[in-house]
Order: sequence, then C-alpha cells, then structure tokens
Amino acid sequence: MKPAPTLTNILQRLLGWRLLLISMLIILGIAVLLGYFRYQEIRSEQRLQAASISSYVQSHIKSQMQTIRFLSRMVLYPEFEAIASHYKAHAGLFKRFLVLDESGRIRQVLPEMEAFQDYSRMIPATERLETSGEFYFSTPYMKPDEYTVTVSLSYTGHFSKILVAELDLDSLQEFITRITRMQKDDRVFVLDGYGNVLAHPESSVVAGQYNLGHLRPVARALQGQTGFLGMGRKYGELYLFSAEKVPEAEWTVFTAWSVKGQLLPVLMPIGFAGFLLFGFLGLLVWNVTWRVRQDVIDPLVSFTGEVEKLPRGAFDMGVQNYVSSFYELQALSSSFQDMAETVVRREETLRRSEQRLAGILDSLDAAVYVADMHSDEILFINSYIREKRGEVIGRKCWEVFQNAQQGPCSFCRKDELKNQSGTPEPARWEYQDQETGSSYDCRAMAIPWSDGRMVRIVISTDITERRDMEARLHQAHKMQAVGTLAGGIAHDFNNILQVISGHVRMLLEKKAQDDPDIKRIVQIQQAGERAAKLVRQLLTFSREIEGQFRPVDLNREAAETASLLKKSFPDQIALELRLDDGIKPVQGDPAQLEQVLLNLCNNALDAMPEGGRLTIETSMAHFQEPQLLEHFRVEPGSYVVLSISDTGEGIDEDIRQKIFDPFFTTKEPGKGTGLGLASVFGIVENHQGYIECRSSLGQGAKFRIYLPVAPEEEACFSDREEKKADSYEHILVVDDEPVLRELTREALEEAGYRASCAESGEQALEMYQKNQDSIALIIMDINMPGMGGYECIQRLLKLDLEVNILVVSGYSPEERLRQYLKSGRVGFMAKPYRVPELLSRVREAIDRPVQDGQ
Repeated sequence: MKPAPTLTNILQRLLGWRLLLISMLIILGIAVLLGYFRYQEIRSEQRLQAASISSYVQSHIKSQMQTIRFLSRMVLYPEFEAIASHYKAHAGLFKRFLVLDESGRIRQVLPEMEAFQDYSRMIPATERLETSGEFYFSTPYMKPDEYTVTVSLSYTGHFSKILVAELDLDSLQEFITRITRMQKDDRVFVLDGYGNVLAHPESSVVAGQYNLGHLRPVARALQGQTGFLGMGRKYGELYLFSAEKVPEAEWTVFTAWSVKGQLLPVLMPIGFAGFLLFGFLGLLVWNVTWRVRQDVIDPLVSFTGEVEKLPRGAFDMGVQNYVSSFYELQALSSSFQDMAETVVRREETLRRSEQRLAGILDSLDAAVYVADMHSDEILFINSYIREKRGEVIGRKCWEVFQNAQQGPCSFCRKDELKNQSGTPEPARWEYQDQETGSSYDCRAMAIPWSDGRMVRIVISTDITERRDMEARLHQAHKMQAVGTLAGGIAHDFNNILQVISGHVRMLLEKKAQDDPDIKRIVQIQQAGERAAKLVRQLLTFSREIEGQFRPVDLNREAAETASLLKKSFPDQIALELRLDDGIKPVQGDPAQLEQVLLNLCNNALDAMPEGGRLTIETSMAHFQEPQLLEHFRVEPGSYVVLSISDTGEGIDEDIRQKIFDPFFTTKEPGKGTGLGLASVFGIVENHQGYIECRSSLGQGAKFRIYLPVAPEEEACFSDREEKKADSYEHILVVDDEPVLRELTREALEEAGYRASCAESGEQALEMYQKNQDSIALIIMDINMPGMGGYECIQRLLKLDLEVNILVVSGYSPEERLRQYLKSGRVGFMAKPYRVPELLSRVREAIDRPVQDGQ
C-alpha cells in the first residue's frame, strides 16, 4: 500500500515558488529604500529652500530698516519730503510714510491723505512707543482709505518723532515669487509671530487676514521649532512643511510642498512592485488554499465529526477511515483514540470518586451546600438538605434557609473567606433559627468550582442539643458548686441546731406550764425550727437530702396546698384550680413537691400586692419529638404539666434569666433568702423534670413544670405497731461532738434504753468487741476525725455481719453508704431530727432491720 503523504511533503511542493517570492520581496525592498532616500532628500531640499528664502527676506528687511533709520534723521529738514518720495518710488516695499509726535498723533503723511488726524487710532504702530533706536513691526491691519491689508514698520528716531512706514505686502509677495522656484502645487508664505498671513501666493488669503496657527506644523514653528516640520493637511491635500525664522521682523517663512507632486513619482514604482507582489501572493494563497482544502481541511472535517461524537460516548475514532489521508491525521486519530480510552477510564474513576464523596457528604448529620460567592446561587446540596427542603439547586441560599429573608443574611461570612491578598481562609460562626429556635454551628471555606469560579462550601451542624447540654452542664456545675458550699455549711449548722433543739426540749420538759420562761423557750424552739427549715432548703437545693419517691397524685397535692393557702391569702387574691382529672401519677417526693407548690404560690402572692388571680393547673402532655425549652430539651414521652400563673407585676427579662440562681432575690432585706426558686429548680431536676418561666413586665408570670409519668405500679402501705423500749436493750452512740453524744444518750435513757457513748470510730470498735452480745444498735455520725464513719462501718461489718447500725448525718448518703444500706443492717436518718423521730427510727432499726434506703 502506498504510504500516506505527510504535511511536510505538501508544504514543500506548495513552496516551490519560494525563489520567485524572495525575488519579489527583494524588488519591493529596494523600491522602498529608494523611496525612503528620496523622501529624506526632499526634506533636505525643502529645509534649504526655506532657509534661503528666509535669508533673502532678512536681507531685504534689513535694507529697508536702514532706509527708515536714515529718513528719521531727516524728519525736520525741508528735504525730507523729497527724499521720502524718492525712496517710495525706488525701494518698492514702502507704500506710505507717516510722522507721529511723541503722543502718537500723526503730523505728516507722504503721500498726503485727507483726515489723517484720526488715522493714528487705526494703525497698530501707535500701540507701542519705544525709546530712540527701536524698530517695531505691527500685526496686519486694514487701511481705512484703501481697504487693503498692510503691516507698518515703526521707528523712534531723533527729536522724539516716530516714523511709520506702511509696507506693500503685494510687493513682498512679488519679491518672494521672484527669488523662488516652485512647482505648481507648492506654496511659500510668510507669517508673523501670531500666525497671521503676510505673504501668500493667493492674495485672497492675505486680504482675508487669515490666521494659520491652527495647523499643527505652523503651531510648532510659532513655538520656536524650525527646519522640517512634518506633514499637514491643507485644502484637502497633504503638504510637507518646513520653516525658518526672520529674526529682524519676528516673522517665519514657510515652504509647503505637495506630497502628491514630490513623492508620487517615487511611490508609483513602489506601488507597482507591491501590486505584483500581492498578485503573486494572491495566486499562491489560492493554490495553497485549494491544496489545503483538498488534502487537509476535508479530512479534518471528517475527523472533527468523529471527535464531536466523544461527548455522546462514541469513543471509537475509526482510525481506518484516515488511511488515505495524511500521516499526521492518522497519528492524530490514533492519539485521540488513546485519549478517548483514557477519558473513559478517568471518567469511571471520577464517577466512583464522586459517588464516594457524595456518600460521605450524605452520611453527615449536617447540612452541606455549595453556593456562588457573588450571586448566592446554590450549586450543590447533600441529602440532609434535600430531605428537609426538597430540590433547591439554582435558588438563592438565603431564600432557602431563611424563609422571611429579603436579601443576604446579616450573619453571612462570605466576605471573610478571603484575606487581603486573596488567599482563601476558613470562617466559622453560629446562628439561631428564629422559627424553630435551633442553634447551628456553621463552617465555610472558599474553593474553586469545576468551571473555574470561586464558590463557598458551607457545613451547618445542628448544635441545639449540645448547647442545651452545655447550658444544663453549666447550670449543674453552678448548682453543684453552690450546693457543695451550702451542704458543708448545713452539716455543721445541723449539729448546732441539734444541740439547741435538744436542750430546748429538756428545758420544756423540766419547766412548768406557768413558768415565765416558757414563752422565751418556745420562741427559741420556733427559731430553731425555722433555721432547720432553711437548712433543709439548702440541702434540698444542693441535693443533700434524699427524697422519698413514690407515685404521687399531683391533683391531690395541688388541692391540699390550695386549701392550706386559702387560710392565709388576703381577700383580694382569687385562687383558681383547673385540675385535669385525666392526669396520671408522677414518681416523686410529696414533701418536696409540696415545697415546690408553696414556694411558687408564695412568690405569686408577693407579686400581687394590690390583688389579682392565682391559677394552679394540671394537664397531660405527650411529645413524639424533643421539645425545646429555654434551659432544657424535653425528651419524648408523657408528662404531667403543673402550671402556676399570676396576674401580678411580671418579671423583667434580665431578672428572669437569673431567677433560678441561688441567693438571687429582688425582695427587700429580711424578706427573702434567694433559695426559694433555686430549691424549686433543684427539686424539679431531681425529679427528672423540667421547668420554664414565661413572663414580661405588666403581664404577670407563668411557671410550667413538666414531670414524667410514673411507671404503672401500686404503692403498698402497712401500719406498724410501735413497741416500747426495753431497759435491757443497749445502744452505742458514736459522735465526735460531746454535746450531741450527751443529748442523744439522755434522750435514749429517758425513753428506757441503756446507752453508752464513744467519741471516735476506734473507741466504738473496741467497745463493740467487748459488748458485742449486748449492743442492739449503734447510732453513728458519718463524719468523724481519725478512722471516720465509713471505715468504722466496714470494720464493724467484718467483725459482725448482723450488726445493726443507724447512720445520722447532715449529708445525703453517698454511693459507699448506699451499698451498706442495701445490706439491711445499716439505716440512715438526716440531721437535724426531733426526739420522737429519733426514737421511732431506733425502734424500727431494732425490731425490723430491713433495707433502708432513705
């Protein structure tokens, strides 16, 4: 098979005329060089002609100036008129002589003229009166008697006389024509220092007082430039301009040579050579075009048709279709075939990569979208957005994510995604959806898109739950810190109150009813009870008191609390109950729930000094999805809702944010401890519930508490017959506080028990080892120096697994103590306690050593 020709072979055949082409180019180059040299020669000739004419005019003017200087000396002589007439007749350049006095008035005119007295006001010569010996050439002006244009030459001579000679401009033009050899279209003209025409081949130009200062070459000459000035257009034709100065008169001589007349003979050979060259090139181009079309373009068109099939997936280029064409096309087709196969492989790899990336983005529990940096048009979304918003590609991002927005979001950070040098920088911010209340953590970065433009990718994560957890954790830490402090104070305070209440009880028992000190002792007892109540609030707030949880009917608790409150409420307060009979029991501590109701109702009473309405409501609430409260995220489930609302003064927003903080109160000193709502908060949270407050100034306040429904189980109650103490029952009292030991011992002995005391854990172990068989119960404080209560309990249980222990403490049982409580031999009682309560728990521990988790 005949090998396919190459493009190089074709080009070599097409360039067989290259020698002829080179010859034509050489001829054209020579013609251009000749034309250039002729152009330079014309410039030189024109510059010399201008200089020559200027020199002649300069000489002629100088001779005329000598004549004027001579005549100025003869002004006062009788022969002046005859001499002036002679010069006028033979010099030819002067047309009239005028003699002016020092004030500028005409005294004599040659030849004579009528009414010459006012003539001096019409000639520019009188505008400048110089000192003796000065010449002055005026600008052109119209002579009033002849209506012809002239220029005057003034000279201040002797005797303070000014001699003015009016020049005959026609004679000046004749003089220039005489000394100049010009072609038909060439021009020589003279201008004064302002561009006014003084001499011109066309007399109408002078008569019309034309000014040629607007011509670019003339303007350059008036600025001081001489010699060749370049080309300029006049009367529709191009001229070459040269200029030389006439220093004596401050005139400029211009020569204007017609480009057509000077350069046309040179340009014709160049044009002819160019015509031949372009004709040859046209023939060559036609031949090349025909060959290229036949041998290159047509095969390329066919090849292009195959290439255009690539986007449609037709990757078989059909190399055999180009066997008869050029070798280069065959190689190009083969390369395209290889490239197409590579594209197929890479497209498959890219498709898999895109699928993996899309899968990763769709798996994120976050909204991911890509938007244009300038137009905010959404270009990509993940399945998280698609499921919630639908297909939103092509819409503005602020239209999709901010339904009420009428423009770009105020919190948008797209302007921060590039620094001053244009380098992309990440941005991060948070915002809260005003419609749903959800909080989002947004991260954005500027990235290049597939079409080359810069876009921004935004990843928005719902952090509502995390923020709620952080708020709750913060609140819990704050409560824990204050609770730890309050619990520590309360424990020591309970010991003091225990001593006070014990001695008060003894004094009351020993005093007669009519004793004058009884009233004061009772007041001390009441103050101690109030102090104990305050300590219980502290412990409740700090969760240092264990609740006795059981199924509780909130309707019953609310009704009992309302009945109690009606006895103390003033008449102007209306109490209304709206109880839902369909509510279910909640798992709670009745005493603590009663404390919640009393605290909230008393606060409502304080908020309505002028009277109002207090409403207690109960209802059921069922949540299928998490609900957002101000400080909490309510989990799905069934809840009993307890609401306490009033029509009082309301709560300011700044204050409302702090109402659950411990020791925060707006009441007057002495009327509030700041622990009421803090205790409510702690109790509700301890019941696994939630509380919120909604209020504004002048609109009253409403507290809503959500408590989870109790599991469906029955509470069993049994009555127990109290037994009296037997004198043989021996009780060991262990406490590091001597006063408490003695008070407890006295109370037990008065009740009929036999009591012994130990001041430390070490002493208690020693005494129990000696009297193990006789000791029925050990009453022990958990916080003691030395061995401490926990270690003492542990060693007692190792010594005797059936030992009975009743732990007495101002703290709630810790985890270690809870393990002992499960054994059934260890019980717990919180300080401060009253003697009847102590005796009841002692009897219970001795008779029935059951599991005591209180």
